Amino acid sequence: MTRIIQSRKRGESILPTQYWQNSSVVTAGGYITEQDFARFQPWYGWRGDTHTASLNTKTLFTNAFNPYAKG
Repeated sequence: MTRIIQSRKRGESILPTQYWQNSSVVTAGGYITEQDFARFQPWYGWRGDTHTASLNTKTLFTNAFNPYAKG
């Protein structure tokens, strides 16, 4: 990830890459939870994007087609 950011030559900070682990859902079978989206809402609010910060996270995803979904 650091190499990608540096190659773009946009002057972006590579500091966050020390915390980056991967770009996928890390749960078994890709099961998604509401918390996967809700954790970013305070950040959107802080940035001034009140619309995104106030979205109902339950409407942003579905596990309806995921066989690993908890029943």
